[in-house]
Amino acid sequence: DSNLGAGLAPDRYTLPGGWGDVMIAGPNDGVRLVDRDMGLSGSALTPIDSFRNAIQLFGKDMGTASSVCSETPAKLLGLNKGRIEKGMDGDIIILGPELDLKYTISGGSVIFKA
Repeated sequence: DSNLGAGLAPDRYTLPGGWGDVMIAGPNDGVRLVDRDMGLSGSALTPIDSFRNAIQLFGKDMGTASSVCSETPAKLLGLNKGRIEKGMDGDIIILGPELDLKYTISGGSVIFKA
């Protein structure tokens, strides 16, 4: 449940598509519409933040959190992703001990390294 502001540093932005000016205070504070009395426009929560929240706030184990944050959305979107098994796309992330993103692997190739 994130919008165009997800992942942006806290600041004021003009987003495309008629959004107008928005203010982002932080990932857990959402995106606020500057021109509309700072009304909440949507979430700025990223997928990795959702994964962390499932574990740290809701007490889910890593397997359940992984399924909820990858397999379930992939199924809903009809994508060949979300599980590690033969025939899947080979997209995975590698996390550090603090659940910080270390690597993103897509199609078997490293596309991000922290």
